Amino acid sequence: MKTTALAGALVGKVRDEELFLLEKLPEITGKTGELAGMLARLPLHGMSLFLIPHSASVRASYLRASRNLPRIHVGNPASVDVTEVLRHTTIVTTPEGLAEMEKRVEKIA
Repeated sequence: MKTTALAGALVGKVRDEELFLLEKLPEITGKTGELAGMLARLPLHGMSLFLIPHSASVRASYLRASRNLPRIHVGNPASVDVTEVLRHTTIVTTPEGLAEMEKRVEKIA
């Protein structure tokens, strides 16, 4: 049931054009200014969820950089749940992150 709800929420984000795929995730050192500069180039609005599929160290640098950005949250696409998807207006990830989420929901297809 949870997997079906997650699939429905993701389909809704795609349909409403609220899911953004980054071809390549830029490397950052954990500075808020780096992340803010990158986000300024994206058409984000409201609360945004950054799903980082890479190693824990890459995710940690994005977590550190997002601490002072109140509308940005960083998560792992392998453990995202439907509540997180619905609570955030936009979702930003990479093709690898999308593939991880697809693996979780393809079981119901």
